[in-house]
Amino acid sequence: MLWSATEAQSIDKSSIQDYGIPSLSLMEEAGTAVFRQSLRLWRPHTEIIILAGPGNNGGDALVAARLLFEAGFAPRVYDIRDPDSRESPERLLQREKLASLGLSLLPLGPGSKLSHSPGKALLILDGLLGIGFKGSLRPGAIQDALRAAASLKAERVLAIDLPSGLDADRWEQERALLAATDTITFGALKALHAVDPSR
Repeated sequence: MLWSATEAQSIDKSSIQDYGIPSLSLMEEAGTAVFRQSLRLWRPHTEIIILAGPGNNGGDALVAARLLFEAGFAPRVYDIRDPDSRESPERLLQREKLASLGLSLLPLGPGSKLSHSPGKALLILDGLLGIGFKGSLRPGAIQDALRAAASLKAERVLAIDLPSGLDADRWEQERALLAATDTITFGALKALHAVDPSR
């Protein structure tokens, strides 16, 4: 079974409005699943970089970051937002939870590079854009972050929902700037997960 992005968003909305499941609980569940998948992909001496966008996809990434930190890992978490982008309320709460633990989000300015220890393997969590994204990526913080992350040539890249910048309902589209080796999605596969060439 495939869900369109609209169907997935409608199910989320119904879960909240009709069944009374708080949106923050949905984010916690999604982030916990990302955390568990990260543990499956992690190997000794692997660094973890987490890219968190301004929306709920970024919130899922921040939940995973908190759980990794609480489990004894030292992820580097980057706060990727353009000055005019609006942070979702749930994502803001997750950012505040991280700050209360002493884990600050790192900025990534224009032209900045992501740091990585030479000789260590790398796992990147891509939580920049989710299934709500449509159209083409515009120049800005997210595009810059994706290019910077791609330049690191990480052994594993875990995309939350889908590689950022792709449209969940289209399979014929440009290659992702940051190609995923692994993708975690929720509920059901979307079109781009199931059909060549995007899968």
